[in-house]
Amino acid sequence: MTAKPEQIIKDWALSFRDRFKKEVFYVNYSHGHQDGSFWYNLDCEKLVGSICYWPPGTLEIQFNHYETGTVVMQETIELDGSNALEKNLALLSKRVEKLLASEST
Repeated sequence: MTAKPEQIIKDWALSFRDRFKKEVFYVNYSHGHQDGSFWYNLDCEKLVGSICYWPPGTLEIQFNHYETGTVVMQETIELDGSNALEKNLALLSKRVEKLLASEST
């Protein structure tokens, strides 16, 4: 049985927080107004971000620079199944890692 998007994204958000312990990401969950929609805020001292999900399969990601508010990543992805969701979350982790590295220099 395939995991629901909410569980997949929850697992990703918690592992994301654990992966970037040095950055001390705060992870907060909220339900959306549309049935099945939700989002996670992912904030640290360098980036303020969110990952939002709307059924049946839209993922929106945005990260802003903490001090300036400048948008450093913004993307909307139309998904076609849980494999696409997991693949896009893995790519997102790599992109955020690069952002964090560039903020350190």
